[in-house]
Amino acid sequence: MSKKKDFTWRHQPPLHSDKAKMFAYIQNRDLHPSQDTTAMINAALTAYYMPIALLCEGNHSKEYLELLLLDSANAFASQLSYLCAALNVDSWRIGKVLFKAFPISVEGAQAFNEISTQQDEFNNFELTEWNLAGITTDSETF
Repeated sequence: MSKKKDFTWRHQPPLHSDKAKMFAYIQNRDLHPSQDTTAMINAALTAYYMPIALLCEGNHSKEYLELLLLDSANAFASQLSYLCAALNVDSWRIGKVLFKAFPISVEGAQAFNEISTQQDEFNNFELTEWNLAGITTDSETF
């Protein structure tokens, strides 16, 4: 029989706090019947802490740690994609945040900044700054 690491954790957030609501969500089997509470917590902790924990231990190859990091990045990306869909948030906004931290290349970063600036200008335009003189609604050409 293999030995096991014993890890006990008890957490009691205030009943109506956001953390209490998060833990209630994790414990609600009706919302995610294919995963139990332990599996959900392990998945989140593994993605967030496993690569750095094993790096600190010092017994793993750089290649193995890099694969763990890529698995973590994939888990984060999948969760972000799910959250964008669930919250009805444009994934472009999340990609913008991620790209600032992890540009693909210098050229890619410059191109992204140009597109981002254009996108910001498009999303934040002031209608009062437009010259609408001469436009009528009874014409097909504007």
